[in-house]
Amino acid sequence: MELATPLGLLGLLALPVIVVLHLLRPRPRRLTVASTWLWREAVRERRRGLGLERLLRDLSLLLLLLGALAAGLALAAPGWLTPAGEAGDTVLVLDVSASMQADDGDTTRLERARAEAQALIDALPPDGRMLLMSSGRRPRLLSAFESDRDTLRRALAAVAPTDEAGRPREALELALALLRRSAEGRVHFITDGAFERRAIPASPRVRLHAVGGRAGNVAITRFAVRRALDGSGGAEVLATVQSSPGSSPDGPAEVALELRVDGAQPVVRTLALPAGGARTVVLPLPRGGARVRARIDVDDALAADDEAYAVLAVPEPRRVLLAGPGSWYLERALAALPEVVVSRTDTLAEDALAAAARRHDVVVLDRVAAPALPPGSWLLVDTVAPGLPFTASGSVESPVIAGQGISALLRDVDLAGVRIAAARRVVRDGAPRGLQRLFWSDETDLALAWIDGPRRVVWLGFDPARSTFPLQAAFPLFVGRSIDWLSPPRGDAAGASIAAGEPFQIPGPPGGGELLLRLPSGEGRI
Repeated sequence: MELATPLGLLGLLALPVIVVLHLLRPRPRRLTVASTWLWREAVRERRRGLGLERLLRDLSLLLLLLGALAAGLALAAPGWLTPAGEAGDTVLVLDVSASMQADDGDTTRLERARAEAQALIDALPPDGRMLLMSSGRRPRLLSAFESDRDTLRRALAAVAPTDEAGRPREALELALALLRRSAEGRVHFITDGAFERRAIPASPRVRLHAVGGRAGNVAITRFAVRRALDGSGGAEVLATVQSSPGSSPDGPAEVALELRVDGAQPVVRTLALPAGGARTVVLPLPRGGARVRARIDVDDALAADDEAYAVLAVPEPRRVLLAGPGSWYLERALAALPEVVVSRTDTLAEDALAAAARRHDVVVLDRVAAPALPPGSWLLVDTVAPGLPFTASGSVESPVIAGQGISALLRDVDLAGVRIAAARRVVRDGAPRGLQRLFWSDETDLALAWIDGPRRVVWLGFDPARSTFPLQAAFPLFVGRSIDWLSPPRGDAAGASIAAGEPFQIPGPPGGGELLLRLPSGEGRI
């Protein structure tokens, strides 16, 4: 017996929990009565019984334990995987990878493989047994060891090709493991051989059956979307088109590569491909929808690799509110950040703080009186709010930066040339949890970062306009790192590229409900 999901046995941990909860049931209450004669008679009758009352009294506990045991074993998915034990046992492995869809004359390679497998089933001796399995992205058992030819034929008829890349080694290693008790068992692998030879285990028990000949084919072998490197905020696509050695024997063939984005005109490039050659192109993406499709217009052996899709993940902008009298340096640093939308206000009332924190990803309080901060992300510049693990106590004239922390907020930030006219003197309340020193002088801390549950705070203890900080590259870097730490970016303008057959997790809507998935073809599924 083997367990498909051994971690499911963790569900058996519920058994001791149920017993403990049963033992912790409320104790009997002490009552004062006038006479115990009736109770003594009841106890005497109970002792004369067969004890069935006690069993019935704990029947609920027994049912709970049996239910938890059954649920734990069901989650583990036990099953009998019978290895071969007879000399004539055979494992038939059928390749169902994407290349088996290729046309091979008047039929496909998979149909030729099916005919080959049918011949092996027909030749099965009366006392022999055969197990049928497929080889795609992962091996899949299609039958048990069977001697009934009709059962094997039905399993063979249900085999369908996939768009997955094959992993034959995993399938063949499983097949050999199933024959570990059979001295003369054999594995038959029917395939077109579209893989490296080292993918086949070196075993005399494995016999290859090749189907299909060399066919000309042109394929899109790579397709990816990335952010444009010119800093424009746009995106570009990278595509590689490759020709097989059997293609275009008379010289380079011209292949039209069409790139189409929702809501935009298609872009077409003509590529000259010699036999066995490849061309890689990088094209700017037209602005429009989020679905990108590449297609080559060719008449070749395999149509499944003539199209490729990607989904352009356009990040949502982060909303930053700047409250204060106005700081040219700070405004310019915030405006230069990509995917950040800045709005300004001169003042921010105390009763509007919570609403502002909900509507914006980061709130910057620049030299304005700060009340107690509600949950949210806050950048405090030359101001101190009540309720923080540090308090202001006067000022320090011409502080010199004496130390710098190793926080990610200071990555690539060089403070060597920063001169400060004046800074607030702060007193920390011991060693508060979640507080991190960013940089400091001998007299006071100059910048701090603090996390307290739903609150994040970056504090700068001086006015940047009264320092040389904004005149150096360190200032926009510090502002950008602070905004990223307070509100991490929601992704990048990149494309989701998932190989066929690979799992892809999609978070469901909070609280449940229906989820509509739209396929690259435009079809929607619930």
